[in-house]
Amino acid sequence: MKQSPQFTKIQEQMKPGVITLDGFLGTDTRNLIDILVEDDGTVRRLGLTHAQIADRMEYFRQKGLDGLGEFIHIDSSFDVRVDSVRGGASLTVRWAWDVSESEYDRPKSPYRKRGHLHGHAYPLRT
Repeated sequence: MKQSPQFTKIQEQMKPGVITLDGFLGTDTRNLIDILVEDDGTVRRLGLTHAQIADRMEYFRQKGLDGLGEFIHIDSSFDVRVDSVRGGASLTVRWAWDVSESEYDRPKSPYRKRGHLHGHAYPLRT
């Protein structure tokens, strides 16, 4: 799909070192519009909605506030850390697995990069 100049500008802002040190797209060099279209297809194939995913991330953020700055174990499958960042929060969610398990035995998810799911710039609400 052809990417608009507006999406190109947004993608430039998502690169490492512009808004955040690590950026938002990892090493993926595809156009932002192509990433979004593929991600939307994956969400639909899984029978989910973007709202459901956002609600789950909000759930992790709320639970993670209890351990602000430290990983806490949630729902027997996830380790969550919420860090305070410039008046907002950074959310890190990772699948919890025994370190003795091999890479091939670990849970797989289309949303997982290096075992982590990241969200940025959530306002801290108590």
